[in-house]
Amino acid sequence: MIRAIFLLLLSANAYSQEAPTFDQYTSGKTFNGLLKSIDFSSHKNASTFKTRLNNLIGQKPNFSSTYIITLWGCGSSCQQFALVNAKNGDVFIPNITASYGICFKLKSNLLIVNPLTQDLIDGLDDKTPVWLKTKYFKWDGEVLNSIHETQKPIDVEC
Repeated sequence: MIRAIFLLLLSANAYSQEAPTFDQYTSGKTFNGLLKSIDFSSHKNASTFKTRLNNLIGQKPNFSSTYIITLWGCGSSCQQFALVNAKNGDVFIPNITASYGICFKLKSNLLIVNPLTQDLIDGLDDKTPVWLKTKYFKWDGEVLNSIHETQKPIDVEC
């Protein structure tokens, strides 16, 4: 019982926190080179998305100073994405899907999944499904760490 109350308070505290901003999660020096090749051996599922990943060759980073993010459909209201290190071609495909896209910046380690806008929420007539949340992740160079989630509209420019 006490554990349940603690978890409820912890959850309530997480929702009352302010949403993170890109400026709070700045990344290091930007790699200005172009992606030369993909290392398909760096992720077990990389070869499944060979065409999508090969299309990134010749591009500059667009996330966290060194990475290129690419997004593709995986069904109705489903998008999957990958991060590719522009320096060495390493691929990271997180076990995270989006329904309403993702938001990210070149000079930030912050990734926002399902960036809910006020227009989208208004279109749902204040009946936002419980599963639909804006989720914030911090990229540490190896994994996307969940740091915040909310059903409130975002107040950052994507």
